[in-house]
Amino acid sequence: MKRFELEEDERKVLLTLAKRGAMSPSEVAAETWTLPGKALSVLRDLSSAGFVLLRDDTHCQVLK
Repeated sequence: MKRFELEEDERKVLLTLAKRGAMSPSEVAAETWTLPGKALSVLRDLSSAGFVLLRDDTHCQVLK
């Protein structure tokens, strides 16, 4: 089994999702006290690593 080192933000997001279940990126941001852009970035990273599934209808945009 491969071991992963998670950052603090990643751990907070995964623990929140494990406790609450499916959430929108904005709900994750509010629950973890993370900025919305950072929460979305963490979710995308976790999704690309296979830890979470981002739905296609999540129409999220990060304003720059």
